[in-house]
Amino acid sequence: MNSKNSCDGITPVILVGGSGTRLWPLSRDDKPKQFQAIAGQRSMFQQTLTRITDPGRFTPPIIIGNVTHHEMIQTELREAGITPAAVILEPEGRNTAPAVAITAMLTMALKLGEHVLVMPSDHYIRDPGRLIAAIDKARTAAELGAFVTFGITPDGPETSYGYIKQGEPLIPRADEPQEIFKVAKFVEKPPRHDAVRMLEDGDFHWNSGMFLFPVKPLLQEMQVLKPGIITACQHALVEGAVENNVIRPSAAAFAQAENISIDYAVMEKTARAAVVPVDPLWSDVGSWTAVWEISERDSAQNVTIGDVILDDVQGAYVRSEGPVTAVVGLKDVIVVNTGDAVIVAAKSHAQDIRRIAEAVRDRKSTDSAADPVEVAKEIAEAVQTTTGDDPSTEAAA
Repeated sequence: MNSKNSCDGITPVILVGGSGTRLWPLSRDDKPKQFQAIAGQRSMFQQTLTRITDPGRFTPPIIIGNVTHHEMIQTELREAGITPAAVILEPEGRNTAPAVAITAMLTMALKLGEHVLVMPSDHYIRDPGRLIAAIDKARTAAELGAFVTFGITPDGPETSYGYIKQGEPLIPRADEPQEIFKVAKFVEKPPRHDAVRMLEDGDFHWNSGMFLFPVKPLLQEMQVLKPGIITACQHALVEGAVENNVIRPSAAAFAQAENISIDYAVMEKTARAAVVPVDPLWSDVGSWTAVWEISERDSAQNVTIGDVILDDVQGAYVRSEGPVTAVVGLKDVIVVNTGDAVIVAAKSHAQDIRRIAEAVRDRKSTDSAADPVEVAKEIAEAVQTTTGDDPSTEAAA
């Protein structure tokens, strides 16, 4: 089957929003982690694009991201050799439910696929073949009207992920392994003792944030569950601007869409939820510890990138994009030097880096004189104004 530009295939929807503050200082608002080459030579976004190029399965994708990242999105698409069906530039982030709704509407309007495959742009998948096999299974369920999420087989009692409990088989098959299940329940990020119990149970999977939806049933369900989002997204498209394949939804209309995830808006409320378990060697790359885990390590379990010197160091992630960075006598640490900022943290506190990133952002927003060169100029000008002397001449003397 060649489904390219036809209405019987799957339309990938790539979510390119988010700022990835837990990977500060590399990931920032102006260039978040999906546009960074964190695991390999290509950016996370480009790696995601390479997984959905098979024209026998997928139509050209729809990309949705923030308007401030338009130039980066287009550059990455050109470098990857991908021509999308459309690029939607959100005037502001409203979480994943409005993003999924507006892309599903556009998929239907453009007569693309009968299904949408919703994928974050910043996840790492070591074995994409396993994911493709799971997508093929999920399509069987989606053709029956199921809203399918992909449950990652857990390899430990992780407390930073949500969990999905599988229920009874969606399509019971005698004498065959069951591959698609109804969702029994969703569990928010659990405390460790609950995560240990769920791991032992064997019926729980990590919530990957990837979904396969049949387009028409999804929009019909959202009309019942979240009619305000549907109305806001309809107006945002109709009242927005279109240039070639770039769509700029109306800011006023899109702002009326509730800020809520597709998990809360639909998946936890619908009777159509199903899960396909899969183990594609996945990571959401949600911390520097996660980056260390997916990176190639030396005999001392260290990861080094850039101009780095280590002496008696074990289990560290050390990255320098600026001057030489040396670490001595430490174990299980993260050191990231981007030239204008440095973070040093224990791997066990990697999740806390988000607080540092937010503190830096808050300080910059309130400190109009953050650049030390500009501060020096202002001081010099103030001295000259009050004394009439040229401070540079006085200093030289």
